[in-house]
Amino acid sequence: MKIFVMEQPAREVWFNLSRMKAQMPNLSCHGCEWIDDYLAEWKKLKPKAINHISFNYFPYPESYQKMILEKNKLFGVNEIAGAEYAEGLRAGNGKRAVELGLRGLIIGPTHPLFTHHRRIEQWMLEEISKANKLFEARQ
Repeated sequence: MKIFVMEQPAREVWFNLSRMKAQMPNLSCHGCEWIDDYLAEWKKLKPKAINHISFNYFPYPESYQKMILEKNKLFGVNEIAGAEYAEGLRAGNGKRAVELGLRGLIIGPTHPLFTHHRRIEQWMLEEISKANKLFEARQ
């Protein structure tokens, strides 16, 4: 554990284990069921920050999002959520992320299988810019 926090200059922990997978016995894998144990150990090392990436956050029910926020508060975790591609920004996920107090969004605007976008388009840049302004205004 120590190498994750103390032996790198930023002294931050980053992880993306899925709490949703931990709730589904047939899908639980890769240590997802021990997230709280990992967090407890990382917290003992007093990192500057613990950051969690939920690539799928907005498609899940509000009860799941509430549970994530409660756990994050308990362990002092910053949440970064997947924007759900550029379409998710169009649907208001940037505004929702700011309202929920998330640290930020990760966006993959092109994906030949899920979005069928093969290049960055002007509307995507406009949506990214709008979301960025929402986060900047929060500061």
